[in-house]
Amino acid sequence: MRQEEQATRNAILKATFELLSTEDVKDITIRRIAYYANVAVSAINYHFQTKENLIDLSVKTGVAQIVKNAFEQYKNLTGEPVERLKTVVISTCNIIASMARISKLSILNDLQRGFGTDNIYDSVNVLALILKDIFDGQDYPKKSKDDLRLIAYQITASVHFGFFRSLQMKNEIGLDFFNSKDREKYIEKILINLIHK
Repeated sequence: MRQEEQATRNAILKATFELLSTEDVKDITIRRIAYYANVAVSAINYHFQTKENLIDLSVKTGVAQIVKNAFEQYKNLTGEPVERLKTVVISTCNIIASMARISKLSILNDLQRGFGTDNIYDSVNVLALILKDIFDGQDYPKKSKDDLRLIAYQITASVHFGFFRSLQMKNEIGLDFFNSKDREKYIEKILINLIHK
């Protein structure tokens, strides 16, 4: 793909992602995306064929960047691996809560499709790499690759549950995923329950 075509494609994806962060999918039209991306409608049709393809790719691409940034954040932090993991999970949950519309689309799409190349899969891979640092056999007992992935899936599922069942969680255990202090307590409790010596 030529550089100019790639720039057009990226502008369309970015405009779509920004619109999705503030509006419902049903309210977003191809014409509005074209307007915000400063491209012709035909460019959107050429690159993505359908609105559904565009939205799916925009969400996947935008969230994939967030997952990549989380791992970079972990590598750049100092301190104990468990504290670094907690910081990364909390900051990721802050993004999930602040971008609720996009988060909902991303998580539901990934769960429905069940591909091994989606954002949930990427998140689990990142968490498994971080967990490998924690369960290195020094401060915490060494864990198998399968056990690390299972813990990563448990963390991911807990985050998703907190997001989708915020009201239920608030009523049952008094923690609201959409309240930043409660969200921190929730993540701390999850990690305490899953990561122990």
